[in-house]
Amino acid sequence: MRSGLVVTQVAVAAMLILAAALTVRSVVAIGSIPFGFETENRMLLSTTLSNHGYTPEEGKVLIREALDRLSGLPGVRSVSTMSNIPFLSGYYSEGFRHPSEDAAVPSANMGINVVSPDFFSAMGIELMAGRAIDRTDVAGRVPSIIVSEKTAENLWPGQYPIGQRLYGGAGQPLWEVVGVAEDTRVRDLDRAPEFYGYTALAQDYRADVVFVVHGQTPLTLLRESLYAIDSSIAILDSRSMDEVISLVASNYRSPALLMNVVGGIAVLLAIVGLYGVLSYTVSRERRHIGIRMALGASSRRVAWEIVRRAFALVLMGLAIGGSAAWLAAPVLRSFLFGVEPRDLPVWTTALLALLVIAAASSGLPARRAARLNPADALRQE
Repeated sequence: MRSGLVVTQVAVAAMLILAAALTVRSVVAIGSIPFGFETENRMLLSTTLSNHGYTPEEGKVLIREALDRLSGLPGVRSVSTMSNIPFLSGYYSEGFRHPSEDAAVPSANMGINVVSPDFFSAMGIELMAGRAIDRTDVAGRVPSIIVSEKTAENLWPGQYPIGQRLYGGAGQPLWEVVGVAEDTRVRDLDRAPEFYGYTALAQDYRADVVFVVHGQTPLTLLRESLYAIDSSIAILDSRSMDEVISLVASNYRSPALLMNVVGGIAVLLAIVGLYGVLSYTVSRERRHIGIRMALGASSRRVAWEIVRRAFALVLMGLAIGGSAAWLAAPVLRSFLFGVEPRDLPVWTTALLALLVIAAASSGLPARRAARLNPADALRQE
């Protein structure tokens, strides 16, 4: 009965420890993601001009004034705007048509981030070809777009994308490609969008604006600078890009913390249970152990018998718990990132660690059995 309870406790502990190890591995994986942009010393201030009576032209003037003011603050290295914060505000998309009838992708939707000059410098995004959005991108010209590497490969495989055009439903030029930027992850942690590009605010005005500042200037000073232009501006949010990533990671960190706490309790209960069973065994078989030692059994052999029993119980529990966890592993997929539910290195490490911890708990009962005095044990009725 007691042995069965210990086996059950070890099995449950094995399942929980495996879940905890996998979720922890996910949190570690997030820290090594190549986002395609820099997060250190990037400050974000989100606002909207739609509720303040600004016309598009007035809004552009205010944004230019704000950029000039922010760029003059101490500690600011570069400043720009964007319409979407990666992972938080998503992005809007617009349908386009490829001019070539035999194109691999004749039409699709392009994810768009509307940006100002110096955006790629401010966000630390590398340009792979062509140029960035600059002050030459003005209304009255074919709108410029910088596409991602993946977009260029999907639309013009083996071709030079600079100068290529994409068209709208009416057959009018929608964008002209002026540059190619490295892929960035903006919605999904595990991949970049298939079609994604950056257009110029001067040509594609959006009232929802996110100021991005590269530097070590305090957020309070950045907010004050915007309020100095128009005190009625509503700053909807202000935070660092590191905080954005931390917020995204918390979706995986919380399950990892919960699994670690529950798994730790389960391991503790399994160890206590195993220790109790072995201690009871030593106490119950005290006379038998004394007889064996009197007949010549060494202390080492007696201790090994106790440890062997512990290993048998632990291995049985690990086999049951491991098998159950293997069958249930796909359920964890939605909680994991960057690791498969049946990742063998993680499984091996977690199960071996539990085996070592549980087996170590047999040390004290084994030591007590090995130090029995045969004469005292034989006098026991």
